[in-house]
Amino acid sequence: MNGISVHIYPDGEFPAGTENISDAIALVSREARALGKPLFIGEFGVSRRAGALEQQQAEIRKILAALEQASVPLAAVWVFDLPQQEEEWNITFQKRISRRPPPSHRQF
Repeated sequence: MNGISVHIYPDGEFPAGTENISDAIALVSREARALGKPLFIGEFGVSRRAGALEQQQAEIRKILAALEQASVPLAAVWVFDLPQQEEEWNITFQKRISRRPPPSHRQF
C-alpha cells in the first residue's frame, strides 16, 4: 500500500471514538504518519442540511483549519462547481455573498 485515503464529513460517524471533525482528521493524520504513508482525504465537505449558509461556511472553515493544522498533504472537496449537486453538496464561486458584481471570468 502506497498511501492512505479516507472520506470524512462532519455529519457522519467519526473513527476510533473521536467526537468531532478536527479530532478525526488529527487521528487519521497521526496514523498515516505512524505508518510512514501519505494521507489523502479523498472527499470532504458540508451538506446543505448543516443549516444556513453561514453555518455551512463555518463548518467548511473548521475542516480547512483541521486539514492545515494536521498538515494533511492532499485533500479534495466534494463537490466543486457541479450544478447537479447544487441542492445538497456543491461548493461554487457562482453564489457570491458580497453585493459586488461577479468578475467577467473566473479566477482560480
